[in-house]
Amino acid sequence: MGFLFDDESRLIIYPIAEYQAIWDAAENSRITNQMNVLKQLPAERVSQQSAPLPILSPSIGTNDVAVQVGYVDFVSGSGIRFIGREMAGQASKKFVRKHVYA
Repeated sequence: MGFLFDDESRLIIYPIAEYQAIWDAAENSRITNQMNVLKQLPAERVSQQSAPLPILSPSIGTNDVAVQVGYVDFVSGSGIRFIGREMAGQASKKFVRKHVYA
């Protein structure tokens, strides 16, 4: 997942099996649920997707925008990409996450 925060670009790559295991061990199914949806979206290829689209990292606010949604194909599978926005409280800073999940 790439995003812009405090005018700094950041990229996060999750080793999904390990990340999911951490949350599952804590008896929190949030990441497993998000992964199930993220796997389902490219399989269905719905032409009109809208916010909120699932994100992996715990959200600090409301995922209220999803634009430039598209599907990507790889040799080993497929994924979905979009530009989203999360807002946290009235006084919080805005930041944009550019999501690509495969």
